[in-house]
Amino acid sequence: MTIEKLKTICHEEEKDKNFYIAPITRRISIRITALLIRTPITANQLSAICILMGLLAGALLSFGIYYYSIVGGFMLILFLVVDTVDGEVARYWRKANQEEEGRRGKLIEFATHMIVMPFIFISLSYGVFNGFGDLRSFVFGFSSVMFFMLYHVAVFYVSHVKGLDHAVFALEINSLRKIRKFVFNLLSSSLLPAIVLICALLDILFVALVFYGIAFPILAISYLYIQFMES
Repeated sequence: MTIEKLKTICHEEEKDKNFYIAPITRRISIRITALLIRTPITANQLSAICILMGLLAGALLSFGIYYYSIVGGFMLILFLVVDTVDGEVARYWRKANQEEEGRRGKLIEFATHMIVMPFIFISLSYGVFNGFGDLRSFVFGFSSVMFFMLYHVAVFYVSHVKGLDHAVFALEINSLRKIRKFVFNLLSSSLLPAIVLICALLDILFVALVFYGIAFPILAISYLYIQFMES
C-alpha cells in the first residue's frame, strides 16, 4: 500500500484538527504507521507506550535541570508522534476489519491525554520551583491542571454525550469562528510539546507554565459559558 493510499484511510477523520502541528507530525507518523500495520503491535499497546513516554518526559521536566528539560521536551515531541501513530493504526484496522470501535478508541485517547498532560503541568511546576524556588509555580501548575481537565471534560461531554462536534462554532459568523478555532488550536495538547521544547531550549520553562496557568482558565470558562449558556 502506498503512503498516499494509507493517508486516505488514516487521515480521513482528522482533516480539520490541530492545524498547527498535524501537517508536520503526520508526515512522520504515516510512515511509521506503514511499518507498524505489518506487525502485531496494536493501537492499545501504542497508547500504553504514549503514557509511559509522557510520564518519563514529565519526570525529566520536574528536576528543573536545563539538559534534563531539553530531553523531556524532545520526549514530548516523540509522545506526540506516537500518539498520532496510535490513532492512525486504530483507524486503519477499524476500516480494514469493518469494525465500529471508534468510540472506544476515542475514550482511550481521551484517557491518555487526561493522564499525561496534567502530569506534565505538575512536573513543570516542580521543575520551575526547583529552578527558581518560587512557590507561585504551584499556583500556575494547579490552575493549568484543573482548568485543562475541566475544559476537556466539557468538550468530551459535548462531543460524545450530547453527540455534537464543537457546537460552539455552529451559529457564529465565519470570522469569529476562525478566531476561536485559532485560540483552541493554540491551546491544544498537540501544540504543548512544541511550546515546552522551545521554552526548555531557551531556559524559560516558567513562561510556558505561566502561559498555560492563565490561558486555560480563560479558555475553560469561555467555553463553558458559550456552550452551556448561549446554546
